[in-house]
Amino acid sequence: MANPAAASCSYPYRAFLGITVTAEANQQLNAWVSQYSNAVTDGEHASTRNDLRWVKAENRHITLNFLGDIHQAQERRLSSAFDAATAAAGPSLKSFTVQFEKLVYLGGASSPVLAAICTACSDLSTLQNWTTETVKSITGCSGRQRPYIPHITLARHRKKVPTSITMPTALKPQTIRVTVSAFALFKSELKNTGSEYTVIKRWPLL
Repeated sequence: MANPAAASCSYPYRAFLGITVTAEANQQLNAWVSQYSNAVTDGEHASTRNDLRWVKAENRHITLNFLGDIHQAQERRLSSAFDAATAAAGPSLKSFTVQFEKLVYLGGASSPVLAAICTACSDLSTLQNWTTETVKSITGCSGRQRPYIPHITLARHRKKVPTSITMPTALKPQTIRVTVSAFALFKSELKNTGSEYTVIKRWPLL
């Protein structure tokens, strides 16, 4: 596949494998954000809302694997390996749908994020495990190790909070379905306005 963003890359850069969010799903997530804002009007929740830094719709994604800082040679090896691996996998790498049914706070009191959480999905788990093993075969490690909780981050806290936060009980968002038809290598850049993510290369699922 073409690699249009790589030409403008400076190396090394912080990278991860992930899934972009469709325009339709982003519209539904915008409705979740509005519902959340309307539901938190006083007390703990009003203060929480004011401390949130919202993620731009175009930056929303589902992370598969954190890769850390990569150099150009590593990027090329990853690209070639996934070209070969996706070709070899063929029809076994099929597109699928994941569902998001609720908002949660992740990360605990020290660095909480407001996120749409994914219901159990064997296809997503299979893709995440497969990409992890492919990365491991190239680098000898499987990226940053942490329990995998598939989610879409909607906002990050500007500061620490003293206790874990509970969601407003009145918040009952509608189910969102995201069609997963590709995964991608992303570049992550931290700017004054927050993190920005650029797709470097994308691999389609059949």
